[in-house]
Amino acid sequence: KRHFTKTGYQKHVKGYYTTPVQQKAFICRGEDGADNVDLEGKVVVVTGANSGLGKEIATYAAAKGATLYMLCRSKERAEAARDEIVQETKNENVNILLVRFFVCFQTPFLVNGYCM
Repeated sequence: KRHFTKTGYQKHVKGYYTTPVQQKAFICRGEDGADNVDLEGKVVVVTGANSGLGKEIATYAAAKGATLYMLCRSKERAEAARDEIVQETKNENVNILLVRFFVCFQTPFLVNGYCM
């Protein structure tokens, strides 16, 4: 834990030429405070995208213009998270894929059935 700490990050970030990350995940392309990442035309699949870190990553990808697939277990929680992400990012290309089993076993099905 001593190598990956908040204080360690804050100490080293001062040496960067520009701010390496934006302050909020939902800052869209071209807005003040954005990190100039453009994911338009890219497909991003995020597991556990209805809460926590997964939701933050999903929100970031949507804000950058990616087509987003949220892999979630709970339909209700996924729909609530999707609505929030769409509202914050104005990106309508946010899709929900419900998974019920361990994701590793479903990945080939998801890739062949939805993403190609």
